[in-house]
Parts: sequence; C-alpha cells; structure tokens
Amino acid sequence: MKLINAEHCTSPGPHFSAYGRRIGTACLGLLASAIFPLSALRAETTPAEETTPPPEEKPLSIEETPPPLELAPYTVFTSQADRPEIMDTGFALDSAEIQNRNRPGLWEVIQDLPGIYVVNPGALGANYELTLRGGDPNFTKVLIDGIEVNNLMDSRGGSYNLNALSSLATERIELLPGSRSAIYGSEALSGVLLFETMPTPDAPSPSTAVLEGEIGGGEYSRIGGSIFGFPLAQSDLSGKLSFENASEDGVYEDTRFRVNRGTAGLALPLEGGGLVRVNFFGAEIDRQYFPDDSGGPEYAVLRETEHRKSREAGVSTRAEFDLTDALDLSARAFYYKIHDEVDSPGVAPGVRDPFGLPASSEDTDFDRWGIDGHLGYSPNEMLSFVFGASLKNEKGTSESVLFFPFGPVPGDYEKTLRTRSLYGEGVWEVVPGQYLSLALRYDDIEGQKNQTSERASYTVELPVIYSNVRLAYGTGYKTPSFYALANPIVGNPDLEDEESKLYEFTISTRPANGPFLISNTLFIQDFTNLIDFSPGPPPQLVNRDDVTTQGFTTELSWEARSDLLLSGNVTYAHLDLPSGSPPIRNRPEWQAAAILTWTPIDSLEITPQGRYISSREDSSIPTGPQKLGSYFLFDLALAWKPNDTFRVTLAIDNLLNRHVERTIGYVDPGIRARFGINASF
Repeated sequence: MKLINAEHCTSPGPHFSAYGRRIGTACLGLLASAIFPLSALRAETTPAEETTPPPEEKPLSIEETPPPLELAPYTVFTSQADRPEIMDTGFALDSAEIQNRNRPGLWEVIQDLPGIYVVNPGALGANYELTLRGGDPNFTKVLIDGIEVNNLMDSRGGSYNLNALSSLATERIELLPGSRSAIYGSEALSGVLLFETMPTPDAPSPSTAVLEGEIGGGEYSRIGGSIFGFPLAQSDLSGKLSFENASEDGVYEDTRFRVNRGTAGLALPLEGGGLVRVNFFGAEIDRQYFPDDSGGPEYAVLRETEHRKSREAGVSTRAEFDLTDALDLSARAFYYKIHDEVDSPGVAPGVRDPFGLPASSEDTDFDRWGIDGHLGYSPNEMLSFVFGASLKNEKGTSESVLFFPFGPVPGDYEKTLRTRSLYGEGVWEVVPGQYLSLALRYDDIEGQKNQTSERASYTVELPVIYSNVRLAYGTGYKTPSFYALANPIVGNPDLEDEESKLYEFTISTRPANGPFLISNTLFIQDFTNLIDFSPGPPPQLVNRDDVTTQGFTTELSWEARSDLLLSGNVTYAHLDLPSGSPPIRNRPEWQAAAILTWTPIDSLEITPQGRYISSREDSSIPTGPQKLGSYFLFDLALAWKPNDTFRVTLAIDNLLNRHVERTIGYVDPGIRARFGINASF
C-alpha cells in the first residue's frame, strides 16, 4: 500500500458534535500511536545501511539536511493544482499488490485499506456496506474511471455495492479519507474511493494477453481475461480490454451469485503534452440472499430468499491539455446507468418489529451524466491556481408493489436533480518547505438548498527528521437520496442535507530515512442532520441530532529485506452520540490489518494476511439488537511462477477455521481453499 498525494478532494458526512471536550484524550491516543506504530503505509524505501550515517560521522547541519520524505506520485483525476508535495495524503494499491493479496472479491481488498470497515456477511452475493472512519455507508463517494456510481435509488441512501469490477480489471485503487466536498461535491462526507481500470501510459508497452481461472469451496469459480496494447495501431495508442465471469453457490443456504463484467479503455498521449482517455465498464449481476434485517440463514423465519437482478454500465472521456508552460486545461464527461429488479419475500414479525416487512417487488432505473472542466495556472514555482465549473444531471424512477394481507399497495415515484457547480483552488509555497492549500466550491442544486464547501490544509516539511506534518480542515455535505426523499412509504420530502466538519492532523515520518515509513492521523469529524429511520407512526426517515466521531489511524510499512515487506494499519473510531440515542449498527471502534509479503525465491511469493475487528452492535427483526463479538481472521496466499508465462496460485481463506458471526445470522463457514492459474502471452 502506498501513501499518495491527492490533489483534488473533499467529502460529506453524518452528525457530529461536542468534539472539544475529547481533544485531550484523542491527542494522547495520537501520541501513543506515534510512539508505538501499529499500522502500515507502503512506499519506496532505501535500505537503512545506505542512508544512516556511521556513528563516527558528525550530525548533519542545516545546510546538509537530507531531502524531505518522498511520497509516491499518484495523481487523482480531479487533481487541480499540480503541486503534489503539498496536497492531502491518501492511500493506494496498485495492480501488483491487488494481485498478490489474492482476495475473492474487491470488497475484501478494500478492507485492507486504513479506516475502512466492510459489513460483509461472508458471501459474494450479499449486500455489502462500506463505512469509513465510522461514517454511514453512503458517506463515501465512489468513482470508476471518473464515473460517479453512487446509486441514489438505493435503500441505503446512495451507497454502492461494488460487484461490477473485478481484481483482474482493476489497475489502481485510491482512498482519500475525510470531508472532500470542496472538490467532489455531494456524497464525499467520509471520503472518496477511486478505481482505475487501465494504467496511464508513460511509454508504449508490448501487447499482452492474460487468461485467468480460479475455483474454490462454496462452489466458487471465476474465469476471465485481459488484452493490453494494440500492436496494429499507432505506437503511442494504448488500451486494455477485460472480461470476467464469476459465480458462487452454497456458502449459505439458498444463496447464490452470478456476474458477467467487462471493461474497455483507450489512452492517447498528445504530442504537445497532455492525454486523452476513454473508458467503459459494464456488468450483469444475478444474486439471491436473505433480505436485510431477516436474521440471515440462522434466524430468518421465512426461508425464501430475495432475488435481485442488476445491469449497470458507465462510460467516461477525460482529457488533459498543456496549453502553455503555465496554463493547462482538463475536461471530463461521463454517463452512468443502473437498472435493478428485486423480488423480496419480506420479513416475518419478530422481536424488533411486531409487523415485519411485507413481500415486495420493485423495478428501479437510475442514470447520471456530468461534464466538468477546469483551467490550471502556475505563474511561478510558488503559486498554482485552478478555476473550474461542472454540470451534473441525475434521474431515478421506481415502480414497486408492497403485498399486504389486505391487498397490494403501489409505491411508484420519480425524481430528478440537477447541480451546477463552480470551484477554485489555490496553492502557495509560503516559505521553502511550507505550503498552504485552499479550496472552495459552490453547488447550485435545483429545487434544494445550495451548498458552499471549503477545505484548507497547511503542510510543513521537516527534512532534518525526515517528516511531513499537515493540519487540515474541511466541510462536506450529502443531499438526501431519491429513496429518502420520494419513497411513498418512508420517504420525507422535507429532509435536510447531511453535513460535516472535519479537523485532521497528520505526521508522516521515515526514521533516519531508513526502511520504516510511519504515518499517524488524528481526526475529529462533526456530522449534523444525520438521516435515520423513525418507526412513527407514521414510519418515516427523519433528520436526527448531531453525532461526533473521533479517533486516529496509524499506518506502518517496514521493508526488512529486499524480499520481505511488512505493512499494516490500525484505526480507532469512537462515536459520540446524543444522550438517549440507540447505538449505531456495524461500527467497530477498533480494527486492524497486517500483511506480510515474502519472496524467498524469485518464483515464489508467500503472503500471510490478518484482520482484526472489535465488537459492534447489530440488529435484525427476529432477534432485536445484539452485540456481536470481536474476531480475528487469518488468510494465506501463495503464488508460484515457474516461468514467464504461467502463475499458479493457492489461497486459503480463514486458515484458523474460525466460525465468527460477521453480521447477525451469517456465521462464517470456516476454512476455504481456492486454486487458480494465470497465463500471460
């Protein structure tokens, strides 16, 4: 995992208050995490023996100070001011790291990133939910090749169930935590998650074809392939085409998962400087699982499963032009559409709800298109400015029926939203090694409250101690989803936007410029107008009081030898709720991940991986509220490459055979093996 420089970012979030009285405690936690690093960032490192002065040498003087801590130069699509040394840090996984971890799905890969907790019942077809630093599942904005994919028709309020992408198709994952609406607009309360399906072409690469297949327990299978490059096209044009079919049956009773998914991309570097990219992704998904709140295979009274079919696709065009040495232009256009068909048996009455949920049938369509452009101007090495504008249109329709004992009740609705935005960003090197970044965005939201979002950060390089220090502040917001506003049963057209304020302090250091890279981040985030369900009467979604989350994330990477890399992270996120409020579900206070990559010989790679999740609250209709116990899962991935063509993999999930309950009613089936072969031509 690499530390990255994200140059264009902000986010929206839930309700948070009363952060001041806990600052002292949180600072002590940060200090402890700085002294006893428990987590992991991955970056290029230099062996300690080459950089640490011998004992007899005198200390470095100010004039002889070493260069500052170097961060991997990843740049996100909406990066505005081209000044990577001063922008907010984030985290990234490249295609090699994704491949080495050999997880069954991208959600499992994402869980290795700092601060992310995935509500994972343990089967591919289930309803995944992502929370970042204790935020709601719909507080993380997701982009695939610059395409915004959060589904505003989703009953979770605008989250995204990431089944349309595979590890084979993914070249890079970037996580940008914290309120980032000043750059990304609505939905970026807790952060932004970006996926790229093809590498940016720095130089022409030879044409390559890859075929890959894998089988495993739970009737799991996956087969797919990719083609890189176009040998018959002009030499500077590059591309990637990928396809995959995956399925899983029998992990839990009557649950199954089928997906066909593909991506395509072209990239053309321009002679005068710049780049044009065109990307497409599409997926057809068929899955059966127990309905939400039913208690899963352990407690569900009605044994019939819910059936969902989805078809989604997105296309984007992104262009960057170097107009002059000081002036550049970036532009983007995208379109995204998803169609869902759901047939649910409902949920029988139980402890939490004496009425249960009726059977239902629903067809939804959601589409979004957007255009965006900005000018970047750098008059000198100390100043950079960006000015831009965007237009986005979103439309959703739902045709549904609820089947009550007294007869069917229709629940159709339609909603449209258009947002016009202006934004700007400035970066100033105040003095050598100290940088001020300011970002401001204004969103004119048709028919709703207009929003102004801001973000500021101050970064100081401390080369004497090989460190960077950053202080950041940001605001975020999220407009209510179409489901929350217009659903005829629980919708509330008077809902207000959810908003957030973030205070963040980060110190990153590489002691003695050696093989350790350590980063500690203290965060306090205040959320207001958090949307929640009120049983009524009448049952309805409402805005709640403020909520505060506070905690820290520590990351560590240690390249012990050229063939041995240890990386890991730990996150503490405490939710401060109003007096008398019930606990929020699926929010562990503590979580940690550790990954060891060992290459004992050139042809063999061994990757042990561990993940710890602390206890957390959950609830279902048949059981009522329950507290689920903490758990630790250990996985092992082996990869053997006998020659340049073939790569053979063996993965053992849950090697310790722990039967943990990840969510209510879903007890992990235990140890499972997967075997795969990859061939490159």
